[in-house]
Amino acid sequence: PYSIGLPYSNFKRGLNYYNSLFGARAVLWHQGESDKVQNVSAATYQTNVNYVIAKSRNDFSNNLPWVISRASFIDGAPSTVITGAQTGLINNANQIFAGPETDGINNNTVAGSRDNINLHFSKIVGMPLLADAWSSYLNNSFFNNSNPIAANTPPTISVSYVNASQLTLSVPSGYTSYKWVSGDFSYG
Repeated sequence: PYSIGLPYSNFKRGLNYYNSLFGARAVLWHQGESDKVQNVSAATYQTNVNYVIAKSRNDFSNNLPWVISRASFIDGAPSTVITGAQTGLINNANQIFAGPETDGINNNTVAGSRDNINLHFSKIVGMPLLADAWSSYLNNSFFNNSNPIAANTPPTISVSYVNASQLTLSVPSGYTSYKWVSGDFSYG
């Protein structure tokens, strides 16, 4: 149902945009339910995710850290095939870290933690549980062993005065695009 390059191109665009502002600590990967429904094999799942990891590192940064959750719960049950494949992707030396196992947060164990099809987390009960699960994995060990990507260095802006009320701002050549953002900054 996606056009060529989607949904990856949106993911790439987001990485480029937010890194330019803030840098990147890691990609947090929480996906696997649809692969369970489609009976994807462990080998195919790993091949597919490794492809996305490699592509993101080729397009963005060679050492971009990833954190892989173990997520497969749909239709009232988890999949050990998918969660096993997710576990098999984890390789700290290659900057692929373990994320939480979230299949245990479900309506069978925590009433109201998932929506009516037992897939997505409900905001009232499930979201804080999901956030706590992620927080327990994004710990000192992760922060000490992952290599963050620094924000892009902003270009040097050149200023030339046209007249008393007008000036021209420019950046070095070589950029495919840039966006000027104005703001009303008051300092008090």
